[in-house]
Amino acid sequence: MKKNLQSNILLLPALIAGSFCYLFPILIAFGKSFFLGTGTDFVGIQNYVDLFENEAFSLAVRNLFHLWAIIVPVNLVIGIFIAEVYIKLRKKNFVCSSLFLQYFRQLVL
Repeated sequence: MKKNLQSNILLLPALIAGSFCYLFPILIAFGKSFFLGTGTDFVGIQNYVDLFENEAFSLAVRNLFHLWAIIVPVNLVIGIFIAEVYIKLRKKNFVCSSLFLQYFRQLVL
């Protein structure tokens, strides 16, 4: 219990700094989104109304969902296939499986 508490206390400054560096720009951008492009005139949610009425934005969101619907399942199937082949090769010999893993590492990068 004492070791867990000590590790959490030591982790706390990193979590605070990371949260600040991550959340602060998002909050600033969200606040600026209620102003006109120059940042001087307050327009409220009119920017968001204009965004959701824009046909190009609607098309982009639709295309994004279509892309996700295709890429995510395909990547899952390919990943499962690679894992199965790697497990079968690993049982045979270490050299062959090491070479095979390097080949697929290049495909991912």
